[in-house]
Amino acid sequence: MNASHVFANDSVEALVDGIEPKSSHDGSIPRFTWWDHKGTTEWVEHGFAKPTKASSVAVYWFDDGPNGGCRAPSSWKLFYRVGESWLPVEEASAAGTEPDKYNRMQFKPVETTGLRIEAQLKPNYSAGILEWKIAE
Repeated sequence: MNASHVFANDSVEALVDGIEPKSSHDGSIPRFTWWDHKGTTEWVEHGFAKPTKASSVAVYWFDDGPNGGCRAPSSWKLFYRVGESWLPVEEASAAGTEPDKYNRMQFKPVETTGLRIEAQLKPNYSAGILEWKIAE
């Protein structure tokens, strides 16, 4: 697991810890955020020890509104690793940013050593993820 930035009180491991969120503002579980980066393009990646097949992901966005500084991003894209390059997944369904649910994206199956989410943060807000599921 790696990211363009992670807030010191959060961790990238929280993305795949298997703890199910009760809502997008569930403060009782570990989380990953890009705080205090705001309005930027950020990324987080999940590497695999050996080539792994994937055809869908599900992302549960963190949102601590109305008083906090994190919201679901404006948009996001998914990439997969081929050698040292990151390529966009093909035939992808919509990349949702709805709160309080898993936003699922299906795509043409790939075999890869890593997946990367690239998120465009909303102006004046940061973003985060409570859980990221990957399925074959």
